[in-house]
Amino acid sequence: MPPGRLPDSVTDEILDLVQKCWEEFSGAFETKMEGWKVRRDEGAQDITWNPPTLSFITERHGGMGVGSTRAEKQKWTLHLENKTAQYEIVGYRQVYR
Repeated sequence: MPPGRLPDSVTDEILDLVQKCWEEFSGAFETKMEGWKVRRDEGAQDITWNPPTLSFITERHGGMGVGSTRAEKQKWTLHLENKTAQYEIVGYRQVYR
C-alpha cells in the first residue's frame, strides 16, 4: 500500500486487523484505550499509512462520565516494526452545550 490516507475500500479490513492485534503494542492501553474502540461509532478516522507507521484519530468520551461536555480527540500512531503505540491530544469536539 502506498503511503498516505487509506482509501475507504480497505479501512474496514485494516481496522479489523488493528483491533485483533491491539494488545501486542506497548503503550496501547494508555488512557484506557482498547482495540475494540477503533471499530465503534465515531471510531477511527483519518487513517494514514506512513511506513512503518499507521495512524488514526479517534474521539474519547471518558471525561464526559465526570461532567465534561466535550470529547477528546486523540491521534494514535502504531509503529509496526517496534510494536509501540503512542497518542497525542489533537483537539476536542463539543458534544453537549
